[in-house]
Amino acid sequence: MGRFGPVENVLRATINLGAQVKTGNSTMEPTKTPSLWTKIWNERDVQIMVLISILLQLFLLSAGFFRRHCRVSCLKFLLVWLVYLASYAVAVSAIGLFSQYEDKYKLRNLESVEHLHALTLPFLWPPFLLLHLGGPDNITALSIEDNNLWTRQFINLTFQLGLALYVFWKSFDLLDSQLLEVAVPLFVAGIIKYWERIWALKRGSRDSLDCRMKNEDPNSPAPAQAQSGDVVASCALNLGLSGRGLLVGRTLLQLGSRAEIEVLSIFPATESTKRKLKIILTELGMIYDMLYTKTMVLHSRTGIMLRCIALVAIVVAYVLLVGNQHMNDQKGRNLALTYQLFLVSIYMEVLSILMVIASPWTRARFNLGTFFSWLSHILCCHTQLILWCLTQSMSNTYMGQFNLADYSMSKKSMSKFISEVYEALGLEKHWRNFWHIKHVEDMSIIIYTLGLLGTDPNHSEGRSRQLNLGLELKDLLNLPFEHTIFRLHIWTELHLSTYSLGGDGVVGEMSLLVAECRKLSNYLMYLMSVCPSMLPVSSVARDFEPLFSEWVRDNHNNLTKAEVLDKYANTVLVGSSPFRDTPASVETLKDLKEVWARLLIYAAGKCPFEEHARQLGNGGVELLTVIGYLMMHQQLGDVGEKVELSPSGFLPVPPQPASLTGHMRVRPSVHLPVPASLQLQPLYAFEFVYDDHRLPTSVKPLSLSLVGPGEPDNPEPSAATQVTPDQSTSQPSTSGGTNVALEIEELAGGHQ
Repeated sequence: MGRFGPVENVLRATINLGAQVKTGNSTMEPTKTPSLWTKIWNERDVQIMVLISILLQLFLLSAGFFRRHCRVSCLKFLLVWLVYLASYAVAVSAIGLFSQYEDKYKLRNLESVEHLHALTLPFLWPPFLLLHLGGPDNITALSIEDNNLWTRQFINLTFQLGLALYVFWKSFDLLDSQLLEVAVPLFVAGIIKYWERIWALKRGSRDSLDCRMKNEDPNSPAPAQAQSGDVVASCALNLGLSGRGLLVGRTLLQLGSRAEIEVLSIFPATESTKRKLKIILTELGMIYDMLYTKTMVLHSRTGIMLRCIALVAIVVAYVLLVGNQHMNDQKGRNLALTYQLFLVSIYMEVLSILMVIASPWTRARFNLGTFFSWLSHILCCHTQLILWCLTQSMSNTYMGQFNLADYSMSKKSMSKFISEVYEALGLEKHWRNFWHIKHVEDMSIIIYTLGLLGTDPNHSEGRSRQLNLGLELKDLLNLPFEHTIFRLHIWTELHLSTYSLGGDGVVGEMSLLVAECRKLSNYLMYLMSVCPSMLPVSSVARDFEPLFSEWVRDNHNNLTKAEVLDKYANTVLVGSSPFRDTPASVETLKDLKEVWARLLIYAAGKCPFEEHARQLGNGGVELLTVIGYLMMHQQLGDVGEKVELSPSGFLPVPPQPASLTGHMRVRPSVHLPVPASLQLQPLYAFEFVYDDHRLPTSVKPLSLSLVGPGEPDNPEPSAATQVTPDQSTSQPSTSGGTNVALEIEELAGGHQ
């Protein structure tokens, strides 16, 4: 042994240990037994995945219903997004697990025939998973971009169908003929449902929407006039189908010859703003159906035929299963889960049929007095009652609210370290949206803003008022739009803080106006902070929120909100407030309310319609979208005639401008070339009228009354500034005041 004895002992022990490991006689600690959850998963993985897929389908069915009618918060939308992705992943994974099903349970080595029949019953589940891949009828796409991926879904259908057929082919000799009789109609239904989803995605894709209406005789009657169905639903359907090209960047002129009849002629036939609002909301609901559901497919003749075949196939398969005594003798979890799959599928199909019947598409298709028209109205009333019970709301038009001052004052109490952590993790905006953004409904503001467009002959209140604003507002409007919104939001909050509210009478009216002004201000700030793509703003709009919050954190010194805003306005903002010398009065609040409403009208005219369609996917309808569609139906906005904020510089006012509030302008058809003598200029949300700069007197803003029915287009000139008829074509009429008119006017209307 000698001095090498210890080394030899170590080597010998190592060799013996290796031999024991190699021969499986190791004396090491035995491997740990798998946990209970691991054992359950190894034994029931397919059943668990199928059960999860069922639950996800039921969740998506209810989520699609509420998403269609209610505003979805950011967390709810995130949950729906996760479930939407998980439902597809779970169904695909479950089909993949079936490829190893035969080897896992060693079906070819089973001696008991009854045990074999019990284990082969799950081969009916892959067709149901194809049904799940087709998804519920009311949620085919989560975003408008999903529709453009329909080719990917077509490839997925090919692979998943091939994998499901491979599962059957691999174990075909082990399957009972009676089981195959049940599986064949299920495969037919699964293929149809998945194909319907692909078809719906294709119909909502950019290529399908970017189509030009076929040239038809403009004098032919519109489809809504030829139908005797529900008038509102018929008008909304015709308008929605005719204006699909607007969702991909087309203008009214580029839609085709039928656009003037469908979009411009039918809509103004209604008499009141409330009725037009009802048509617009119905139209927007149909546009949502076109983009995010299978509605267009299910209302086509081919779609109706395919859906009937799918429903009959499921019912036939269920009857064959119930009538098969041999299969029902196999008691156990597999049989219970199979029946659960059948019942859930039939329930979803029946519920989908009821939703199709209750939709306005059905009321537009069938004549009044028919059975389906009556049934559609009954189901629609029940749906609205259910929504009211769950949401306490009968309208789905919302105004997002974000008060930058309140947000910054709240954020200053958060430690800077936590704020930086939120920002580093990308959670700051989610935290803001969850705690500081809310959505409200105010039908009075909606009606008021739509009424400013002068489309309701029964409501002319306020059209002849003069706004008591001066050069400060003009200077503010000459800034980039994001600067205008930010500065006016700060000054509005500062001005509204001077009102002491409470009581009845004038003070009560003042309280209502203060609330409405704040809602409009917060709504424009919400759009700029949360939805900047809907506004004509640059990327600089993203900088105001962090810069202002940082300034408040460093300079608040335990001041109140009004004191912080006053300090910020005096030290940071350049220029004086439009309300510096304005008294706190009801008239001032009315002017301020109209200023914000005019800014909202301008923003609606500039918003791309693709952004409107994208926002519909968030649930509910933005007020900006409603205004944008009303303007579009009057050929206003960038899709028709350009709308600008205000004229740049001191422009002479043309005599007798053509007002768009109360008097519709006479213009050539959109299908005919515009004569050289009529060069249409942009329309202006804010119309400022000035003296000719060549006059020796100082430049002062003039007052131009908002034109109402039966009133002259121009105010009478004052005695000090009377002009001759020859001079009237080059100089504006004056009235010696310091007021600023607020109107959508066409400057070039009088230069003829």
